[in-house]
Amino acid sequence: MKAYWEYMCDEGHRWVLFKDVAAPEQPAETLCPQGHEAVTLRKGPVADIVETSIRPAAHICDDVTGRLALEHHYYLVLRDNQSMTERMSARTYRWADAVESLKKFEECSAAKAWRLLDQMDG
Repeated sequence: MKAYWEYMCDEGHRWVLFKDVAAPEQPAETLCPQGHEAVTLRKGPVADIVETSIRPAAHICDDVTGRLALEHHYYLVLRDNQSMTERMSARTYRWADAVESLKKFEECSAAKAWRLLDQMDG
């Protein structure tokens, strides 16, 4: 399971890492960007809210000419940050439509997001 590792040093600097909750701590991670050693660490497991992104669908369809297929088209990509399961839309979208479509997944749990993506792809 992933978590936000929140460090703080005596100088009040705070820095956050996103990594597995059971991962070993690396020495470099315990130093703030100004070089002070961390005095506190809090591991906060991530909420059940999907991560969203837009992935370019463009790909080379002709190795000789370098011609692209699906140029200016994008896939919606959703990731459950607890299990690291990722799903990608079956259909492609133009940029503005992709951005608008991702708004439907705001604050969505993974289970709800998978159902919604299935409906949109349907």
